Amino acid sequence: MKKPKKLEAEKFLESLPFDPDLSSVGLFWDGIFLEQYFALESNEVLMPPMKDHRLTLNLPFEKKGTTGVKANWAWGDEKHSGLCHQGEVTVAGRDKPAYWQWTGRSNSIHVSLSHKFLTTAADCAGVSSVGLEVIDQMSTRSDELYRLMVMLSLEAKNKGFFGRMFADVITQAMAGTILRNHTNRQAIINARSKTLSPAILSRVLEYFHANYCHNIGLTNLAAIAEVSQFHFARMFKCSTGYAPYQFLTQLRIRRAQDYLLTISNATLSETALVVGFSDQSHFNRHFKAIVGVTPLKWLREVMQ
Repeated sequence: MKKPKKLEAEKFLESLPFDPDLSSVGLFWDGIFLEQYFALESNEVLMPPMKDHRLTLNLPFEKKGTTGVKANWAWGDEKHSGLCHQGEVTVAGRDKPAYWQWTGRSNSIHVSLSHKFLTTAADCAGVSSVGLEVIDQMSTRSDELYRLMVMLSLEAKNKGFFGRMFADVITQAMAGTILRNHTNRQAIINARSKTLSPAILSRVLEYFHANYCHNIGLTNLAAIAEVSQFHFARMFKCSTGYAPYQFLTQLRIRRAQDYLLTISNATLSETALVVGFSDQSHFNRHFKAIVGVTPLKWLREVMQ
């Protein structure tokens, strides 16, 4: 797997005097970087202009009854002062210096999104990327971005449990939300077709069956279908009823069942690796979630 290029925010993070409690370092996500602070004490940060867009989400505060963290912040020429309330999202565009100063403990998620990734997604979605820029919005409400950022945080917390494709899907959804609601134009994203053609779907499924034991990325699948990653994720789900990562997990479990029945004395750890899971623990959890029982219990019932 090719290692993605570091975003500027990740490089800047290395120079700060404090470390995040959680980050996507080492997960090799493409075009996106996450860091989270659970209870960062009063402090201030001056960020130089960066080529990446920046999202900040304020999470529930540690102290009960706290309605917000008092803060002063600036992004380019925009200056604000007041309370940062839980659930609010700040969307900030690229190429602007930023300053943050806060009083009290801050619980927040920060996501950096590559501008190149955003413009590529826009072009593929049929939205002109010429002059495309993100509009700065301080402390706004966005249920979509809130859910996506929390999902991305949980995936980082679980050390990439669902694989790189899952992060790709979240990133595509995030890009789509930003294009629709936080850019300098009304983005109209219409897929030419809601489903994949039978011939293309057949090629995609063939690729799944030939490579299920590897870490399949959304980029590979979209290339086979000759559509954008954003469109592929939606079209595949419309065609099969499953998101790509859900389909891959189901396929791996079916192959694991075949392997356990075919190979005598196969261990669960061996089976997990053969079908593409990172370890036995992940395999057991997915197996039980899909089949309803643990692999050992299922095998005993089948062999009776």
